[in-house]
Amino acid sequence: MGTDRISNLPDCLLTHILSFRPTKKSVRTSVLSKRWRSLWLNVPGLDLRRIDYPPYGQVPQGAPCYINTYLNFHHNNGRRVQTFKVQYDENSDYREDFVGWIETVVERGVQNLEVDCLLERSWRDYMTERIYNSNTLVSLKLTNVGLPSLDPAVAVSLPCLKTMHLEDVSYDDDDPLFMEKLISGCPVLEDFLLVLPYDHHEGHPNWSALRVRSQTLKSFVFSCDSQDTDTVYTVEIDAPQLKYMNFSDYKSDEIVLKNLTSLSMIEIGYGFQSKERSVIRNFLKGISSVRHMILSTSTLHDLFEYFNLGRIRKFNNLTRLQVGLHNDMVKLFPAFLESFPNLKNLILDLTAVKSETKEIKLSSQSMLLSLECVEIKLKEVTVVESVKTLVRYFLESSVVLKKLILHFEDSSEAYGVSSRAKKAREKKVRDKKVSDIVNELSTFTKLSPHCEITMIH
Repeated sequence: MGTDRISNLPDCLLTHILSFRPTKKSVRTSVLSKRWRSLWLNVPGLDLRRIDYPPYGQVPQGAPCYINTYLNFHHNNGRRVQTFKVQYDENSDYREDFVGWIETVVERGVQNLEVDCLLERSWRDYMTERIYNSNTLVSLKLTNVGLPSLDPAVAVSLPCLKTMHLEDVSYDDDDPLFMEKLISGCPVLEDFLLVLPYDHHEGHPNWSALRVRSQTLKSFVFSCDSQDTDTVYTVEIDAPQLKYMNFSDYKSDEIVLKNLTSLSMIEIGYGFQSKERSVIRNFLKGISSVRHMILSTSTLHDLFEYFNLGRIRKFNNLTRLQVGLHNDMVKLFPAFLESFPNLKNLILDLTAVKSETKEIKLSSQSMLLSLECVEIKLKEVTVVESVKTLVRYFLESSVVLKKLILHFEDSSEAYGVSSRAKKAREKKVRDKKVSDIVNELSTFTKLSPHCEITMIH
């Protein structure tokens, strides 16, 4: 018989291993032997998941009991709960206990706090005011809960907080400076995510301005997909150390970007459609130093409408661009690329492009002097005329192009083909289609003699 190597490990290592498991599974190890009976109590954190809780009326022995036991054990032994993660819904019998537990761990110096409430928005619970003053919190992640009003007499003080994620959070405070006060109380904040609730009438703040000012912020994700026009606001971002930004916003009527000279990557999801031309122009000016840009199909469509009125500014530092296109955007795309004179890597998502009979004429045939790699993602193993037009353009206009990659989605995997024989037939058909595409593209003129055309399928 093999030896039990796990039992030979020291308690500190076993505890470290258990810390990567949900709390319920850690507690289950207590039945293994006397040695394991209280080992789970030494785990530095709790992870309470919704699936671990029974439906209403089925109260198990131990659920709130072992959590209270854990908290008392750490308190009596002078230990801090380093991590507390909790997820619950309307079927969790211990909803009130959760709020009390959160207040307890905040008071006792928790470092990482994560709360994910799956209740209906009108039922959401509000966090304790103590959450605004903690000398130990390093990471705070809240989803679908409420934040209480700030006491004017008490300043926010979170001196160690580096990560703050607020997703679909209700705000019981219409102070236009609420978010500015909250961020100013986090002097070492590096990672900030703010997703505002979709429904304006259920917890959406009535702020006239959203100001994100931080000397330490490195990553900022902002999303507001509410298109309610009753209330609009100004977004102001002033973060000289910011390196990554993900921005999606329908609501604001003005965007002010300051000191984003360190910004190297940006993702723009949606929101330009309702913006004035000057707002878009100022936004693009504010991110002019970016080196990697990702644009959704809808954002690029909005930019093309703006582009028809006048060329967008040049992004001289940008070397990597990822965008999605559909048919009516293909002809304008080469002209759009003129805004990126030093582009080296281009990734195009053309899965939305459909076959059409009319010939597409490009709006520009300018030379691409720096482009080295183009990857085109396609839905089917076929190349429609609009895609061929783009491929021909890249091959004929790129001076130093090294790779052109056509990446076809595997539809057989998506639909779960189970028959081995059928898989073989599907593969044979796909291989034949790819071979035909290779033969056709090999007839295209290549300006760069070292360019390789690769198929992934």
